[in-house]
Amino acid sequence: MALKIFGRNKTVEQANTTTAMDRVTSIKGNEWQWGDSDTQYKTLSSADKEAAYKSAPKLFHGINKRARDLVYSGWEIINPKEGEGVPDKIKETVLAFFKERDIDRKIYHAVQEAFWNGTGWIEYVGKGEGNTPLSGTLSDVVYVNTTTMVGEIYNKDKTATEFYLQKVGLSSKKIHVSRLQPIVFYPSGNSSFGIGIPQVAQRVIKADNDATKAMGDNLVMFGHPFPVINTRDNLNAKAVDQGWDVLNKLRKKDLKVGFVGFKDDKFNMLNPVSPNPDAVLNHFYIEYASAIEIPLQLLIGSQMSQLTGNEMELADYYKSTETYQYTILSPIYNKICKLLLGDAWVYDFKWNPNFTDENSENQIKVNIMNAIGDAYNKNGMIELPEARQLLRDNDIKIPADGTLDQEQPEEPPQEPPKEEQPPEMQPQVKTRLPTTEELDIAKKQRELGKRLIKEGAAR
Repeated sequence: MALKIFGRNKTVEQANTTTAMDRVTSIKGNEWQWGDSDTQYKTLSSADKEAAYKSAPKLFHGINKRARDLVYSGWEIINPKEGEGVPDKIKETVLAFFKERDIDRKIYHAVQEAFWNGTGWIEYVGKGEGNTPLSGTLSDVVYVNTTTMVGEIYNKDKTATEFYLQKVGLSSKKIHVSRLQPIVFYPSGNSSFGIGIPQVAQRVIKADNDATKAMGDNLVMFGHPFPVINTRDNLNAKAVDQGWDVLNKLRKKDLKVGFVGFKDDKFNMLNPVSPNPDAVLNHFYIEYASAIEIPLQLLIGSQMSQLTGNEMELADYYKSTETYQYTILSPIYNKICKLLLGDAWVYDFKWNPNFTDENSENQIKVNIMNAIGDAYNKNGMIELPEARQLLRDNDIKIPADGTLDQEQPEEPPQEPPKEEQPPEMQPQVKTRLPTTEELDIAKKQRELGKRLIKEGAAR
């Protein structure tokens, strides 16, 4: 039986005596180059990635934010068959199991590790030993430490994974593939082990740490006096030694710098200009946001402006979050329920919309609705069915008095003309003209809608 441990084929016996190591991506040790030494890329160990995740505050915040938005937005059980509901017994059984076993927290923990280490793991607990296929009713779901998972064992034909290899201390064991669930957001080839965000942002993390240290050194330099001690003559070396003794005593009082020399030594200290770190830090924030795939406003905590670009960036983020929920998390949740309830589980999960607040949600939907309306009514860029579908895709309900989501009724048959009757006198109804403020609001909404259409066409 062949065993693949991060790119190397070994027998099970060899694997049992191999220490845990990370994926080796080339034959040149654990690093490769695509240019000069400054662009050297190194595969980080699990310990390095964990240290980077826990020591870079913005990386820590961004990864945890992504994991929370994915898992804790909330869900409900639905029936895929239109018009049919979910029995109360099914709901009660699933909700009780998830609450008693704390399933959401365990999956949240695994999602965190999937972001920083590349792969998160949970294990389905049932009957039988770990190296045998899962059988019986599901009794629990447990979180598995990602740093203990070191490889995968393929079947004889090498067409699919049959076992995963777990190593704890000096002992290793095989776990059947049916019992383990890998969670991967950034795959690496056809392997079950993905790419962690610190792996992608390793140079940014190092540069950020170096810059932070440099700014600290800069504060030390400008925050302490710089004493200069000169001897009374140029031939007394002992006096110079005494001067250094004095300076060292001063250094014990938190003095970091200083100079000692002879009487005729000239010393000029040119104070450097303290740099403004804002531009450098902003560069790091942009790089972190790109690696985590999160809007910069959410990463650094600044207040979101009402510019269309920022609104669309936020909408794209929550759209990608929803995509991950339905493509990665929903299959896991469905599998848990299938193992728990067997053939009785024919239902699905619907995730709650994930927005910062109702105002942001409403503002985004208003802008999208206006843009779709302009594209249909004014510009003629889209047809009626496409406009209706775009509204549904963005979870926008059609107003009850609107005709956008209704097929145009067929014209009734023409009746023979009737004799003209004199018009009845109707009481005059006073109409109110819109105010200047209402006209300005309507104009801004039209401009935002047009800009949104242009940006969508540019993409």
